[in-house]
Amino acid sequence: MQDVAVVIGASAESVFAINRAKMRGLKVAAFDGDSKAAGLKIADFSFVCDIKDPKNIIEILKQNCLNPLFVLPVPIGRFLITTGAINEYFKIKNTDDFNTLNLCTDKLAFHNALNGGGVRELFRIKIGVMKQNLRDINCEIITKNFTPKEFPLIIKPRFGSGSRDVMTCFNKDEFDKILSEIDVFKEDFLAETLVFGTEIGVDGVVIDGVFKSVLMREKIITPYPFRQCVANVAINEVLTVSKHIQKAVAILGIKNSLLNADVIIKDDGSVFIIELAPRPSGHYLSSVFMPLVTGVSLVDEWLNFMQNLPFDFTPKFYKQALIKYFDFDFKIDEFMRLKDEFKIVKYECNNSQNLGEVKDGKSIMNRGFAVILGSDKNECIKRANELIKTLKKA
Repeated sequence: MQDVAVVIGASAESVFAINRAKMRGLKVAAFDGDSKAAGLKIADFSFVCDIKDPKNIIEILKQNCLNPLFVLPVPIGRFLITTGAINEYFKIKNTDDFNTLNLCTDKLAFHNALNGGGVRELFRIKIGVMKQNLRDINCEIITKNFTPKEFPLIIKPRFGSGSRDVMTCFNKDEFDKILSEIDVFKEDFLAETLVFGTEIGVDGVVIDGVFKSVLMREKIITPYPFRQCVANVAINEVLTVSKHIQKAVAILGIKNSLLNADVIIKDDGSVFIIELAPRPSGHYLSSVFMPLVTGVSLVDEWLNFMQNLPFDFTPKFYKQALIKYFDFDFKIDEFMRLKDEFKIVKYECNNSQNLGEVKDGKSIMNRGFAVILGSDKNECIKRANELIKTLKKA
């Protein structure tokens, strides 16, 4: 029997975790439905299969005499539930179960859980936290004859990445246009009250049910209707956000996991949770940005935790920095000459052709990014804006 670390969803975003595990001498078994997935190329054992059905993965592991020590934390959407099923089947210690991960990846169940809906009784959530309403908005499934009760609205898929197919509408005409472009019979879509305020990304960890924030990021968002994040600037921890997330962690029953959350701080200072996932953040945030800004690699510390080694998620330092994604539709030339001028400490430049308008997470990821240092948040934003203006002139 060969002990392995398992990867569910071996996209390019999994490569960081796979490499970190292999550096420790761990063997990695990776699963993905795409034979060209980047993680499959570097794993010790690679399998192409449907990852939404955990039975597929369990059978493959058993047939190949592979014993999962744990599932590596990688950015993944709905199929995080497969991780929960594997945790349960193989009785992997210090992990979360299928029901908890289902609550976090089904956006309607997630809303009902935090909103005070009856779904909670199905998932054994403690009576002591049941009266709290952490999502005081409307959220409904869109049917063909659905009539909105209010505007403005966020329209988004019930399952999958938080950056996929998210649109806003401010009136009935805009809603009807969106409805004509989506297939509500092929996939569930939700209509949710649009909440205004400052959007914050949160990276942290839950150990024994206690949440610890490692980094918070103010998001810079594209205009309506697509509302995609094109930059993140590091900010100090907002204690009200951490307290709000701790309440959500208790309601959802999260015990041990890395955690990525998106929240909105409203004008009155109250906190609204957009979504929360027991996994590391993607878009180069946990793999590149966080180690540069805090000195903490969430994946490395999580591996320490799972291997019963000393671990510490406390930031070693704090740098004021911004990660700017290249959200333009033109080719970049001679990027190297700009590195020192704009205090860029890390970058990846993938643009070889015009890529069109930014509409979702995938259309951002392929373009590249730059991590920019500054004396404060405003200087980081100013340098990022000047960089883009310079590139447009190039």
